Amino acid sequence: MRSVSSPHDPFRITCLPVLLAMAVLLLSAAFTLHAQQQRPVQPPADARYGELKNFSYPQAQIGKETLRLAPGARVFNTQNLIIMPGMVPATASVLYRVDREGQVSEMWLLTAEEAAEAKKRASRPKP
Repeated sequence: MRSVSSPHDPFRITCLPVLLAMAVLLLSAAFTLHAQQQRPVQPPADARYGELKNFSYPQAQIGKETLRLAPGARVFNTQNLIIMPGMVPATASVLYRVDREGQVSEMWLLTAEEAAEAKKRASRPKP
């Protein structure tokens, strides 16, 4: 009969690298979650700030204007993932760009912090 806890137990020797690998995976997952809290790609500086008051595809009321989404328009959520029009909330703070036709070509949904910063930037006088 073999003793349960011998100092030369092969299970203990082979288990150590596995435990170290698991620790590394857990740490990398924690760093990944922290990195996902920040927007991976910043919206362009020329994007306009506005409050989305009503969204009913393909119409978007931003502020006092009712704009139409352009064919192929892209809507990004707060993690910079493209979402379908059905996933867009009816109201939100957004940055958006319009094309030559005056239609929304890109729209970014903003977090509360991003909205506060964008609102400050929009209120500054233009040079």
